[in-house]
Amino acid sequence: MRKEKCLRHVDVAGFADLWYAAKTEMGTDIPAKADIPVRELARFMPYMSLTDGEVEPKYLLCGTIMAEEFGRDLMGLSVFDFMTDEARDQFAGSVLEFYGTHEENTPFARWGIGAGRTGTQRHVEYESLTLPYWEPSRVRIHHMTYARVLVKLDYGEGMAMRYPDVDFENFNAALDRPEWLYLRD
Repeated sequence: MRKEKCLRHVDVAGFADLWYAAKTEMGTDIPAKADIPVRELARFMPYMSLTDGEVEPKYLLCGTIMAEEFGRDLMGLSVFDFMTDEARDQFAGSVLEFYGTHEENTPFARWGIGAGRTGTQRHVEYESLTLPYWEPSRVRIHHMTYARVLVKLDYGEGMAMRYPDVDFENFNAALDRPEWLYLRD
């Protein structure tokens, strides 16, 4: 039996708090990147990536710690480059399933507990939250993902491969914040 779904990492919850506060303050379904206060967003940036595309996302920007954990700058690479075939199929299939049950312009969001292997062959879990943002200069929606490894990595130990998610939820970002998208005691 699955335990109650909730966030595990305090900073993932903080990222959700910031995004939903910007959404509420602006009175919109999806905030623009400029609507999210940069000073508040700054503490999340080292662990963030910005991506373009939903079914085959590519990195537009990669935070410094994220790049360190993957051992390279991910900018311009496909998100799939570090996934096993099963992880790629799971992700792409879940996005297609989301749009099979939602209208075409529904803002896609995703929370997940993922599994991965480090360069030292250690298996670790991480938590990630992907939320959409409006990019007016490109007249399109992009996504920002905040991801944290749930254990401490050793110095120089980076992520080498991403496996299928252990647990995930795709959800409509235009709706109110889901009850499970909070930390629990």
